[in-house]
Amino acid sequence: MEDGRVRAIRRVILGWAAGALRPFPWRKDSPSAYETLLAEALLQRTTAKAVSRVYPALLERYPTVNDLAKADRRRLESLLVPLGIQRVRSRRLVDLARKINADFDGEIPKHAHGLASLPGVGEYIANAVRSQVHGIRTPMVDSNVKRVWSRVFARSFDRADQDRIMTIARRMLPSRDHRRFNLALIDLGSTICLPRWPRCGICPVAPFCDYLRITMPISAGGGI
Repeated sequence: MEDGRVRAIRRVILGWAAGALRPFPWRKDSPSAYETLLAEALLQRTTAKAVSRVYPALLERYPTVNDLAKADRRRLESLLVPLGIQRVRSRRLVDLARKINADFDGEIPKHAHGLASLPGVGEYIANAVRSQVHGIRTPMVDSNVKRVWSRVFARSFDRADQDRIMTIARRMLPSRDHRRFNLALIDLGSTICLPRWPRCGICPVAPFCDYLRITMPISAGGGI
């Protein structure tokens, strides 16, 4: 990747983020590790829009890890009904909180290996906590971000090469504003770089996108 292209892509994504980031309740200037971990646990297998409807009430009812560890399962399930599979979600949340209490004295770990030891916490959630809470320069690579980079750099690697995608994600992350850059990529993939009909006509990264040069799609957001 040429340095000039890298810098240009970073610049346009951060510029786009200034007016386009979605204002979800867990996206705060200084979120706690618990607030972020709870949100990311809820976001598994559902949409951010759905989670935004239950998250405030859930956080109010269980404001700490210890509160969640002692939660009555049925009451917790009732709050999780709008997300579906509420019994599974309830059990996993309580198990997560109890593990934090048992192994880390109620303090959510900061380091990657400690986070990865928690039930249901994979690389993405661990990186989300480290990025959004602790300001550690680490990429948050979910399916949306994978799709963005696999398209932008379509000439550089096979789409199935996930290791290469992670390498690119680390390379693209700026030294400054990396927290906002991570959120911008997630939102770009969720709202513009869509799986079936990418809205290339309004994408800020379009001038630098290999996918666009190769396929020249007419997207739902307009032609180019």
